[in-house]
Amino acid sequence: MSILVMKQKWLEMAGMYTDKGLELWDDIIRKYDGSNRHYHTMQHLWDMHILLNEYYKGEIPFTTLIAMYYHDFEYNTLRNDNEKRSAYHAETILKSWNADPALVQQISGMIQATATHEGNKEDVETSIFLDADMAVLGFDSWLYKEYTKQVRAEFNAYPDCMFNRGRRKFLQEVLQREYIFNTPFFRSQFEEQARINLQNELKSLS
Repeated sequence: MSILVMKQKWLEMAGMYTDKGLELWDDIIRKYDGSNRHYHTMQHLWDMHILLNEYYKGEIPFTTLIAMYYHDFEYNTLRNDNEKRSAYHAETILKSWNADPALVQQISGMIQATATHEGNKEDVETSIFLDADMAVLGFDSWLYKEYTKQVRAEFNAYPDCMFNRGRRKFLQEVLQREYIFNTPFFRSQFEEQARINLQNELKSLS
């Protein structure tokens, strides 16, 4: 993982609006490297960055990058409003930069869309962003198993019976979709393996 690459990109973007870019970057690091994080970490952001960089051929849109950095800024497994809280935080930062209201609304919408990961054919940028966030579902099986261990560690406040029930519900809902991934770019790379991974995990929880 190259945090330096992400840091440099962040400072370049933030520098167009504020002289507090380094302070804001430190806030991002503090959140994503928090002791309660095992999967939703800086590594997750880097994995997304690699995929988005591949799709956009090195020119990731500003809106996508800001949404990426802030989409899991607030993450507490005891709450069910993390996406809204993360979006609100991003809105607060962007408004302090006097960013265009339409841009603020777009980024907020992208972050809040991670609550369901349902894409929109008319909004390709958000669909690509959501697929990058979910790509881990289609990683090689050993990486997927590591991901499941990390997620379980984040939900350590819940006993197995409660966690397994919620996890089964998530897996079943995702598998029932016609496509797990919204876009052909991600579908071609991850759809088949994702279905194998999710089905195997579901069996292990039965």
